[in-house]
Amino acid sequence: MRFRFLVSLTALALGVLALAAAVATAPAPAATQAVRTTNVTVTMREYSFTLSKKVVPRGRVVFTVVNKGDIGHDFVIAQLKKKTPVMAAGAKRKLVVTFTKKGRYLYLCAVGEHFLHGMKGYIKVT
Repeated sequence: MRFRFLVSLTALALGVLALAAAVATAPAPAATQAVRTTNVTVTMREYSFTLSKKVVPRGRVVFTVVNKGDIGHDFVIAQLKKKTPVMAAGAKRKLVVTFTKKGRYLYLCAVGEHFLHGMKGYIKVT
């Protein structure tokens, strides 16, 4: 009886050690991992956008949008339905977006027919 008890106790101890090793080497849950933030400056003019980065990694992106044009413009990321308000000449706003999937995302100016005049493009998320 004593021999069976020792074998069972040894098996239990090995199981606990294996479990502890698995927990110690497991990756951290997504909620505790640091969120990567990428900053992109968007300059708007008649009728164009200039982005400081056209390729960004998945995660949080802070767009600093500046209207250096003479009339009002906005900045829209179509697939995500994220946008700035229409910004007067000289205005500056931040738009925070979290990209969860890789792909190409259309951005445009939705004021009047500005996008038809070239105020559009794609940002690539890797």
